[in-house]
Amino acid sequence: EIDVADANTKAVAEWNALNTQAYANANGTCSTMGAGGLRAQYYNYVPNSTRLPPPSVFEQAPIKTEVLGPLTLDDSLLISKGLPVDYVVLNALGYIQAPVTGLVTFYVSSDDGKRVYISNTTTGLLVLKIDDWYNQGANEKEFSLNMTAGEFYKFKLEYFEESGAAYLNAMWSYAGQAKVN
Repeated sequence: EIDVADANTKAVAEWNALNTQAYANANGTCSTMGAGGLRAQYYNYVPNSTRLPPPSVFEQAPIKTEVLGPLTLDDSLLISKGLPVDYVVLNALGYIQAPVTGLVTFYVSSDDGKRVYISNTTTGLLVLKIDDWYNQGANEKEFSLNMTAGEFYKFKLEYFEESGAAYLNAMWSYAGQAKVN
């Protein structure tokens, strides 16, 4: 079980430690100092009796850090990045820019677990929107948020793959725009 207050404190500390800021434009693609994407850190873990990554996984040094464009992963992408396909965790964070004023729906599909946080514009604190941190087959979870066009929102996605086929896909939609990465 996640302690949301503790998770918010840790997430804010992560943002304060960033030397660059990642931003998403209205098309959903991100840029960090001219490169596309959110800051992505990958970790490896040793499975235990719960088969879930231990909370301390994010305290170790990442095995790889990169800028990740569309939030999409599978076995072939992990292999092409030189990463393991099992017992791997992704921590992607940065800022996304609201494409419109109004309701924006976020969709995240994964095999295995995922957690998604986005900031509340009034406090700037991260709010846990999807808590699906379980071993499971591919499934999609969604949430909607009223956003203001042009404003930036802190965004964090955590994903883990225990074993079997890795899969992650994050998209959004809004009035006049079908699901897009």
